[in-house]
Amino acid sequence: MKITTKALLPIALLFAVIISMVLSWFIWTNKPARYERNKQDTVTSTGTQRDLSTKSIRDIYLPVQVIRTDGQGNQKLVNNRKVNLVTEIRDEMSKWQASSVREISSKSKSEYLRQLQTANTVLLNYDSNITVKIFNKVFNNQLKRIHNLQFNRIQFKSNDAKHVYLLNDTNFRIYRVNVKGQKLKELKKVLSKNLVSDPVEFRMLKSKPTVFITKAMTMPRYSYMINKQDENNFVNRLMSNDSNSTDISIKKRKNVTTYDDGAYHRMEVNKKTGFVTYGDYSSMTPIKSYTKRLTQSYNDLKKIGIPMDNTRFYYYNKDTSSVAYRGFVEGFPIFNQAEYGTARIQLVGDSIRQYNFSIYSLQVPVPSREKAKDIPTTQSMLDQLKAAGIDTNEISAVQLGYQWKQNKVSEEVIDLTPTWYIRYQGSWQTYESLLNS
Repeated sequence: MKITTKALLPIALLFAVIISMVLSWFIWTNKPARYERNKQDTVTSTGTQRDLSTKSIRDIYLPVQVIRTDGQGNQKLVNNRKVNLVTEIRDEMSKWQASSVREISSKSKSEYLRQLQTANTVLLNYDSNITVKIFNKVFNNQLKRIHNLQFNRIQFKSNDAKHVYLLNDTNFRIYRVNVKGQKLKELKKVLSKNLVSDPVEFRMLKSKPTVFITKAMTMPRYSYMINKQDENNFVNRLMSNDSNSTDISIKKRKNVTTYDDGAYHRMEVNKKTGFVTYGDYSSMTPIKSYTKRLTQSYNDLKKIGIPMDNTRFYYYNKDTSSVAYRGFVEGFPIFNQAEYGTARIQLVGDSIRQYNFSIYSLQVPVPSREKAKDIPTTQSMLDQLKAAGIDTNEISAVQLGYQWKQNKVSEEVIDLTPTWYIRYQGSWQTYESLLNS
């Protein structure tokens, strides 16, 4: 019996629907790491102009870590892979209002550690100090009656609706802030759903309180398609904003292209690494206050025009007057995207700004073919380094993060591999590279 074309059409349509359903199921059940993207983004092919994802200062200066301490004093690093946990907490805290502040301790390491280990608390951490004025921008002005303190940790108790604590690792200062409007029941809801947690404890490392992972863990690897911005985009944004900067000389030497307007702006692009160094030598008003430095560096970050998806304030270096920003994935910082993170803004003297950033950014997540990686505890990792002959007194910081690596199969894909990063003799290195050295 012959099957007519008309009879084949419903069969073909049914077959196409089944394939579509199978592919959709595959996509939705393969959930790579959550790397936030602005819903307004449009993704285009590599090297073309696209709408930039610009995050507000409220998102850039969010805390980078959440630690929860239970009633018995057990501490856990917590995260939520379905929603942005820090944003959820921020939204609840934005409803609070402060009335007064009092310094309750300073210069005592033991008192400071006891405060960090207080039972029934939630701790929001930054890697460097912020100020009350920056906090007010992020959390909607509820500390507006408080003078402009510096701190890098925010702590509140799950059984105390009247106080919030601001802590500063630099001088071990603890401030107690009287607040009203806390709805602890709502916060407990946020902190009770879909949490991923790992046991931790605070120990001193080079006289600085440091989060130690106390149980070996297994962390997933991730892969992403990458977006490459055309360097001409940066030339247009950074070197064409001065009426005298019409003539730009271009010099090429091996992998480096240098753009110079002969006056105030100079930019070097390394095509091999994707790293960019830009200098602005035009005169400007000196920036004296720390708050203004943080705010101005954010404005400079926007000026560069790199995508700011999941980018956070990471570090301020007083010696070099520089502010560093990094991308984060699943709550952990990404290293090696560029020499200093996603971007570094440096103020040299009163009249020079220098930017360091990358022309590459993460774009579309793709399933990783690599197996999850076993991560040793912090102490085990340090013991391995010591046994290998590394002078642990030269280690000033440790950080669990993701290493940005070029995929071996495709130039369009970046692999993110979890590992320990060690700040050794002033620079960040993986602990594997130190062991092998």
